[in-house]
Amino acid sequence: SAFEKFLGISQAWWCSSGLQSVEEGQKSDMAGMGSRKPMTETRNGIKGPREKNPVVFLDISIGERIAGRLNIELRADLVPKTAENFRQLCTGEGGLYPDGKTRRHLKGTGFHRVVKDTLCQAGDLVNGDGTWSRSIYERRKDGLFEDENFILRHTGPGVLSMVNRGPDTNGSGFYLSFVECQWMNERHVVFGSVCNEESL
Repeated sequence: SAFEKFLGISQAWWCSSGLQSVEEGQKSDMAGMGSRKPMTETRNGIKGPREKNPVVFLDISIGERIAGRLNIELRADLVPKTAENFRQLCTGEGGLYPDGKTRRHLKGTGFHRVVKDTLCQAGDLVNGDGTWSRSIYERRKDGLFEDENFILRHTGPGVLSMVNRGPDTNGSGFYLSFVECQWMNERHVVFGSVCNEESL
């Protein structure tokens, strides 16, 4: 499958990855795909109304070669603040950060860290090495925000969760897991997952 090929190049750097919002018509087409996703189990069986969750996509290229597209459901039903942070970073609708030059947009950023057969990391909009992270929210001086909850679990390939530097330090950085990552539960907020067979 496309996702198996995606995992197979886990030693490569993924460059020029772009994220954009899905067209309205595509959202409705994907709304019924939630039943295919065992990777988004929840703590204590908690469930949310998923019908209106936003769907975004991540276009990935490796060097000059287009590798494919990942369609991602954002779990606004259970982590609305974290999902909205990622959604706006995908669309770029938030404009510029307070420095007046850095765009709140993941388009064009790379996956700077790949742990073979485990996960990859992206979301550094400035340095491209994981040392910079800032959310869409500006309530705090550092531009980070608190851990919303740990209801969703790291239960398999295709789960997205927040990078942090300890409790309540979420910004623009995120992980995409290739396998079940139980050790990340209760430490990193899960906010979405790959949501269709084409992406897998």
